[in-house]
Amino acid sequence: MRTTIGIAVSSLLGSVFGADVIAAASPTSLEERLDELNYLVGNEAQLIVDYQLDERVYLDSRHVIVPDASSRTYLVTLTDSCHGLRSNRVIAWTRTRHELAPGDTLAPTHQGRRVDECEVERIHELNVK
Repeated sequence: MRTTIGIAVSSLLGSVFGADVIAAASPTSLEERLDELNYLVGNEAQLIVDYQLDERVYLDSRHVIVPDASSRTYLVTLTDSCHGLRSNRVIAWTRTRHELAPGDTLAPTHQGRRVDECEVERIHELNVK
């Protein structure tokens, strides 16, 4: 009985610590994540023309990669953490049609309701390594 409990506890601890090792091995910083995707941060951009929000790449709660219609990519930084940024549907409230700029808002939605409103702080061009 004791042997069975000891094996079960050892297996449980091994799986928990194994998960921690895997989590520690994954990139945690923005720079590491961009490096993993073979991007370098370029110049600051004033706006993204013909942004393709449905093709965005989630990096963390404040950063997403957004391509434009010509396949250039941009790093969009938000002023605060944005809940629901991974959701299937994110809409943009922009001052100018088809252009995303600092001061505009990204609004993740779930089942037709806004989950958050997230202001764009700045935009940078991304260059492929």
